[in-house]
Amino acid sequence: MADGDSEDLKQALADIDELRLELAKATNDWTIPVAVRSYDTGEDGQDDYEDEAMLFEEHGYDRTVVQEEAALTATYRRITGGPGSRATIEAAFCPRCGTPRVGGFQFCGACGLAFDTLGQNPAVSAGGGWPEPASTAGRPRGVEWSKETIAGAAWVVGALLIGYLAIEQLSAAATVARLQAFDQSLGVAYTGVSQSDLQLLALWNAAVAVLTGFAAFLLLRDPSDRDLRVSVTWALINVVGGVFEVANGVSAAAFLAATVVMAAAGIASFVALQERASQPAAPAG
Repeated sequence: MADGDSEDLKQALADIDELRLELAKATNDWTIPVAVRSYDTGEDGQDDYEDEAMLFEEHGYDRTVVQEEAALTATYRRITGGPGSRATIEAAFCPRCGTPRVGGFQFCGACGLAFDTLGQNPAVSAGGGWPEPASTAGRPRGVEWSKETIAGAAWVVGALLIGYLAIEQLSAAATVARLQAFDQSLGVAYTGVSQSDLQLLALWNAAVAVLTGFAAFLLLRDPSDRDLRVSVTWALINVVGGVFEVANGVSAAAFLAATVVMAAAGIASFVALQERASQPAAPAG
């Protein structure tokens, strides 16, 4: 991981800690039953909402979200038993501004919100709102591939390409055998590519494909630092060998493509190693 990325991560963690202290003061150390927070509708407001929603949920609060043109309002309620329970609080406070409800009125006396527009599940946004924060448990934003998985997938592609090249070379060796037999039948000496050379190349590439598949296996499970170092080393060997072969006239498309994806696998493995090295060590015990 680059130094800049590490500094950004430290700053983000510091900002979350500062926000946690700010909210602790605003909620009397997370004890008040209802807290109402407003956010701008822009990207900064969405970031603020996601961070605060994560912290409120972390401290036992649920939320109601109301989306309007100018702003989004979230009402956070403690999920506890007894007088401060969610059901009691929902019945007692306006979900938009937190003003106590009066009698059986259908509208909030402070902001005019129609309570029946929230339906039977006040935790659902009345006007759409933003998606649930991705940082809360059970609400992933989407599937993101790790560097280790990207490297493993690249090794799979590399193994397939090299395996295909080995099959092509075996097929070419069989063709050469037929040409040699034909020339012998005519009494002509065969002067083309040696069948044994093609078979040796095919055997070598088959072995490379197997080792590359093994590298994919290492990285697609739960790779250790040692597995990543093996991946980087294997990529370096293949890329250096590929450059040497290209310099000596090899131009097969499968070989060139395999060299490129192997280089990508090595880069992804190296980046994953650097990210691991930059992470703080887990506390002992």
